[in-house]
Amino acid sequence: MHNLLVIGLKVVFLVVLGFHVVLCRGGCPDGFTYFEYSCYKIHVSPELDWPGARDACAAGSNGSHLVYIHSEAEQSFLRGLALEASAGSGVHLWIGVTAAVNGSLEWLDGSRLTYTAWDEDGPRANGRDCVRLRPDKDYLWNDRFCYIMYGYICEQASSSCHATSTDFTRPTSVGMAATSDEYLIRSTMTSSLSRCSHVCSKNEDCKSFNYDVASAPGKRTCELFSAVFEDSEMEARPGFAYYKPN
Repeated sequence: MHNLLVIGLKVVFLVVLGFHVVLCRGGCPDGFTYFEYSCYKIHVSPELDWPGARDACAAGSNGSHLVYIHSEAEQSFLRGLALEASAGSGVHLWIGVTAAVNGSLEWLDGSRLTYTAWDEDGPRANGRDCVRLRPDKDYLWNDRFCYIMYGYICEQASSSCHATSTDFTRPTSVGMAATSDEYLIRSTMTSSLSRCSHVCSKNEDCKSFNYDVASAPGKRTCELFSAVFEDSEMEARPGFAYYKPN
């Protein structure tokens, strides 16, 4: 079923496949490059410290953040993008890895590092709580002090009609959702259902998720789970819905 939806002066198509919804807005914003359901933009200048780079990315639209790298293919893509953006000048680039309260490194959204690409020095800690892509080492990862000024890479979800790497459906009605603490990976805030689905798809541990569909538009709760639950395991969660793979 295809419905025509008018938002301001933009016309978009709302594609409904069962309970799977994809909102089509036409790909990446100007200046961003598409790769595997995300949009990326390298900022060579002005150089910023890591907190400044984090905040600059977050000021963008559609859940923009310092880049998360989850695979060798994504690392290779970003290397090529960095070489092109820097025109061989060798700009160091901040990514979205930082130290947690316990000192371990994690992504900005609190998820663990399931893929890494460290240079020969590896993670050294000792106050080096932020991570850059190092041009003199083929853009491998290297931890640095967060106050150093570097370029940075922003990432946001693509808003085109590309399907996510996993399509999810809502098997039960709104108000029934998973409640397992044992299998909860994390709870985060996302700008849309499609963004929550995208975050789950890019996390190799995520098998299903809850999404707050009833709150006012804006940031809504997205709960990621490392297991898939049966309908009989759902419990009352006002405003939430549960989504699992097709």
